[in-house]
Amino acid sequence: MVFRNLSNTKHDPLPTNYETRTTKHETRSAPNELRNTNYKHDQRNTKHDQRPAKHELRNTKRDQRNTNHDQRTNKMNDIFIILTASLVAINASILGVFLVLRKMSLVGDAISHSVLPGIVVAYYFSGDRTSPLLLIAAAFTGVLTSLLIDWLGKKAKIQNDASIGITYTLLFAVGMIMISGWFKGNIDIDMECVLYGDIALINLDKILVDGNLYIGPRALYIEVFAFLVIAAVVMKGFKSFKLLSFNEDYGLSLGVNMTRVHYVMMGLVSLVTVVSFEVVGAVLVVGFLIIPAATAQLFATKLKAMLFWACAFGVLSVIIGYYLAIWMNVSITGAMISVSGIIFFLLFGVLQIKRKSKQEAVL
Repeated sequence: MVFRNLSNTKHDPLPTNYETRTTKHETRSAPNELRNTNYKHDQRNTKHDQRPAKHELRNTKRDQRNTNHDQRTNKMNDIFIILTASLVAINASILGVFLVLRKMSLVGDAISHSVLPGIVVAYYFSGDRTSPLLLIAAAFTGVLTSLLIDWLGKKAKIQNDASIGITYTLLFAVGMIMISGWFKGNIDIDMECVLYGDIALINLDKILVDGNLYIGPRALYIEVFAFLVIAAVVMKGFKSFKLLSFNEDYGLSLGVNMTRVHYVMMGLVSLVTVVSFEVVGAVLVVGFLIIPAATAQLFATKLKAMLFWACAFGVLSVIIGYYLAIWMNVSITGAMISVSGIIFFLLFGVLQIKRKSKQEAVL
């Protein structure tokens, strides 16, 4: 047997296991490092590209929040306008019922115009449109108007409607002269606001709590105050107002001072008029004084029912008129009074048809 001596054979030294593993690891690491470098670069580019999108998303969310806030604000403004106008309608309708029953609807028209001089004088001395002095002066002027109307009817021996026309046109003209001439530059009263009002702007005169909490326009709380006064006086003297409206002579026989009751009512009409100037104006407040009460008179047989239905028709006219004005882009107050008149004629027509049908059935 031949044995070969391997120790003397010449050959290249074989790599050890450690060196082999190290070489393979380095071989694999090179591409991995390259791949990791490219991946990180792409990831940074992706994040960089995502930044504008995130910024746009934040802007979109912020715009959406602002839009939602504006929508909530507009809804609240709509609610405040409807509430304020509804209170005007209720206040005017309550007193309008008694004026219609007494056939003194034009007296409300006269008072609504003739209180202007009292308002001008009170504003000249107070310098504040929210001063209670304006209400006192307006009430005094309204009572003075009623006194002049009665005095002309008795002393001048002219018809009642003529004395009303003379009194209220004279006092209203004097008020216009005061604004445009005598007190010009010393008072800040807009004639268009006095005549027609602008209910859409009532939210500009805000009442804020703690500097930023908006709890409603000032006109709303003025109308609430007027409603509380009117409700308290009418509830307290309901029987006297009822006697004044239906049988004044019977009230006198009972010892009730009907003259005092009459002038209290005229003072309340003046109060309603002056607090409604900013909302509906002196001209259109007459619509709320007369139309809802006349509509209720078409079918109501009791005084309390007439008061309820007059207020209900007034509020209904406010709600329908407001949204109709927004839809048609017209005067809000004009739409409210127009709707009130339309309701009157619709109800009048329906009742006339029913009466004719009953008469034909009887025949």
